[in-house]
Amino acid sequence: MLLISPEEFPVFLLDIPRLRGQDPKLIIESQLKNLYPGDPRNTEFDYYIRPVRGKGAQAPRYRAIVFAASRTTCGIRSKEDKNLVPGIAFMILAARMAGRKKSGAKTQLVLLLTEDRLEAARFEGGEVAGYFSAPWTAVDAGGEGLPAWLTPDLYGGAEGEKDGFSVTAILKNPPHNAIRTLLSAGEPGGVPVRTVEFDTLAARLRGKKYAVFNGRKRRNPGPAAIACLIFCLGVPLLPLRSLSLRQEGILSRIKAVHAEKTESRESVIQYEQRIAEILNRTESGRTALRQNVYRILCAMTSCLDGAWVRSLSLEESGFSLDAEGADSLEVMHALESSPLFSGMILRQASPSKIRAEQFVISGDIIHEK
Repeated sequence: MLLISPEEFPVFLLDIPRLRGQDPKLIIESQLKNLYPGDPRNTEFDYYIRPVRGKGAQAPRYRAIVFAASRTTCGIRSKEDKNLVPGIAFMILAARMAGRKKSGAKTQLVLLLTEDRLEAARFEGGEVAGYFSAPWTAVDAGGEGLPAWLTPDLYGGAEGEKDGFSVTAILKNPPHNAIRTLLSAGEPGGVPVRTVEFDTLAARLRGKKYAVFNGRKRRNPGPAAIACLIFCLGVPLLPLRSLSLRQEGILSRIKAVHAEKTESRESVIQYEQRIAEILNRTESGRTALRQNVYRILCAMTSCLDGAWVRSLSLEESGFSLDAEGADSLEVMHALESSPLFSGMILRQASPSKIRAEQFVISGDIIHEK
């Protein structure tokens, strides 16, 4: 068993619709083109499909945990004659174990601490809701410890284990300072951290069920496969006159497969049409931004009142302004009063050595129709 690194095999969480008769691989491949920078012709990917439960889902849908890499990387790793297992497989098993021990934990944060990196996953009701990974060199505190920017997105506003939040850490020879930081008073959300050894989970993941890129994952046989198996076993016992019934059964299955393929092609066409509509709307927003950019900049300049702009990011429907000035609230109120802007949010405000304040303001842009 070989624990693969997310640096070699990046992990993506994709929500995909439930399309009857549609191969999920086509949908994942379409979404992955916008996420993975590699050449699609030289890209391999594998995935787990997990249903999304809960009353909030408007329609049945699934979440795909996708692993991508170049064909060269997959070939090199596969030649090592080991099952390639991603870290999230261990985190899923740890979340299940913690959920059985404490049924009241609706939200779980599971950390995988290895020699050179940190992986983290958030689980809602036992299902993966978020994922994060980073090498220790990208972490604060001198290259060791837990990153300060990890916890907000993954554990949110948890206030304690009594509110249905739990934290589990899987240890695989992590840096000493990482363990010390994890078990110190800076625990995520003040929740006690349960620890489990990596080897304990590895013993439960033997086999190919959770492996990727080097073998098919085990699947339960469908009704059609079971019926075909029973049919094949029963043929020697049937009289010769039943051969015509067998031919009719084969013909009906061929017709069913043909109908399924036809439905799949129609689904792909509909999906491509939706993509084209989204691209058209995006292009319309960019055209409106190009036409109104001079008016937007003039209106924004009049609202700054002597402030110095450090950086400005303009998008089709919004902006982000990083500036220094005397009063951030005055600038924000001036922007709100302009007919070109709305939804102002003061993202950051801190003392500045050059001017009174350094602040970041973001908001929406209202284009003329």
